[in-house]
Amino acid sequence: MQHQILLALISSFATSLFASTDITHIETQQPLVCLSFDDGPSEGTEELLDLFKRENVKATFFVMGKYVAKKPELCQRMVAEGHEIGNHSYTHPHLDKLGSIDAIRQEIESTQAIIESSAGVTPLLFRAPYLDTNADVYTVLNEHNLVSVHASRYTSDWKSNITADEVFKAATESAKAGDIILMHGWSPATREAMPRIIENLRGKGLRFVTVSEMRTLASAIKK
Repeated sequence: MQHQILLALISSFATSLFASTDITHIETQQPLVCLSFDDGPSEGTEELLDLFKRENVKATFFVMGKYVAKKPELCQRMVAEGHEIGNHSYTHPHLDKLGSIDAIRQEIESTQAIIESSAGVTPLLFRAPYLDTNADVYTVLNEHNLVSVHASRYTSDWKSNITADEVFKAATESAKAGDIILMHGWSPATREAMPRIIENLRGKGLRFVTVSEMRTLASAIKK
């Protein structure tokens, strides 16, 4: 009995330790910032990719499996143009309310599989829909060596009445190196604000990189 209790405590500690590794902001001495977009590929993704190609901007796209199935060519383009693809589940459920680890595993694994088959890359990052997680979510992420990513700047661009000016302010006001900005490509306000966001952040001396690139560069500096 004591042995079982000890194992349970170790398991609980390991899960807690893994859960604490959510990335919100990356400590870096370099002037780097991450633009990240959820729920794609969606209406507006192609417009963003065109803009980013013209401006030489790299971003991280957290995509949904069911949309990858409909628009695999956009994921292929993301990879070809140097962007990063992250896993955002297959159907965008509240993962913590699915009721079983198998259901969570299905959402995450099926999205990994369709991204791999469609774009030829294996995602390293995961962002939970609604940022809802629990111990079972972290267990599955650990099984696939996926890192949970949240953000340091939230634009709330999912709101139907939000304006481009509001998105611009949320994305840029007091922005600093190491920030991860969360947005949605399907938001008309975000797409309208994006050229100004790029101009403003560049004016602060910041350079646009993917989340994994920032993590790699920050780790290299620490060493």
